[in-house]
Amino acid sequence: MSRYQKMLNGAAKWIGYYRYNPDKFAKDYLHLQLRPFQKILLVMMFWSTKFLFIASRGGGKSFLSAIYCVCRAILYPRSRICIASSTRGQAILVLKKITEELKAASPELCAEINEKESQINGTNAEIVFYNHSVIKVVTAAESSRGNRANVLLVDECRLVPKDTVDTVLGNFLTYRRMPRYEKLTKEERIKEYDKEKNLTMLLTSAYFKDSWVYQACLDVYDAMLSGKRRQFVCGFPYQLPLSEGIINPDKVIDEMLDSNFSEIKWQMENCAMWYGSAEDAFFDFETISKNRRIPYPMLPDKLASLVSGSNLVRIPIKQNGEIRILSADIALMPSKKNRNDATAIFINQLKPTKAGRYSSNIVYAESHEGLRTDNQALIIRKLFDEYACDYLVIDANGKKFAPLLGDE
Repeated sequence: MSRYQKMLNGAAKWIGYYRYNPDKFAKDYLHLQLRPFQKILLVMMFWSTKFLFIASRGGGKSFLSAIYCVCRAILYPRSRICIASSTRGQAILVLKKITEELKAASPELCAEINEKESQINGTNAEIVFYNHSVIKVVTAAESSRGNRANVLLVDECRLVPKDTVDTVLGNFLTYRRMPRYEKLTKEERIKEYDKEKNLTMLLTSAYFKDSWVYQACLDVYDAMLSGKRRQFVCGFPYQLPLSEGIINPDKVIDEMLDSNFSEIKWQMENCAMWYGSAEDAFFDFETISKNRRIPYPMLPDKLASLVSGSNLVRIPIKQNGEIRILSADIALMPSKKNRNDATAIFINQLKPTKAGRYSSNIVYAESHEGLRTDNQALIIRKLFDEYACDYLVIDANGKKFAPLLGDE
């Protein structure tokens, strides 16, 4: 056996070893000291055909996906990896992790990348390797039809419409990696091709349960438990990267003590928890969520004049049969003993339907804190007249409130 043949055999053994142990490759070749949970995720990325990761904010999902893309591109020559997101800037962040962080730690990686062929700009963003692998950013839109890939990575997939993922991006994976098996017969090559499975990788933070990604999580979870398909899903809250030193604990404390702290947003973005109604809830969250958006609001003149295209947001003339209701939940001024909530005012537009019922639209809302009741009365009376309301509904239980529409 010649020295060249011995070198090829040795390389084949090492490549086979690293393909089954990508965490070892990240350590030996990229010189990275991964945390235990990162090693597990990297191995599962190589094992899966569908990988869905719900990460907390600051959990390093873009960095870990960049590591996978590099390992895949090097260990599997002629691989095509497409990265998509709701915006090109979000997808380009993965490439910048490679060029600005991974290359700085690994001279070996620098030697793998063809700098002359690689480019990162607003129009074209791709990293080309000397072994003909390519990591490319594509737009999550109809214009990306025709691209082909072995790996499809959709970052912040909850922001990408499901139809785009299924009909446009999903069709990228019809491409098969075609290594040159010079000494294999046609039948043996087909068997080798079947060993390699294309990968769909979905990365996101948690969101509302009416998102298509939540249902995708449930589907992948069922497939993972069945053991019949190589699919994997997991979610890590902020406590894990916090315990590993990835997140600054002072920053976490500052966010939780902020006056604008939102528990719901915190649960979704940092605790990897999907928000929605319980299974036995009387009102289904998904049904309500589908109907909670209106084409445009109806703003009072003082606000409509500040908005471009104000013809769309001004208060229109009432239609035949239309009913408008002003409702207000009154809060008194805070005292030394009681700290009251804000006064909330809503305008409800009820439009008649052909079925003899009404469709309800909340077209305007505002809130006030620290106002006297007589000032609140003037605000409510002005809005009542400006919107030509038919009914006034006030929650003033236990409150002494100034007259609104006439004598007390």
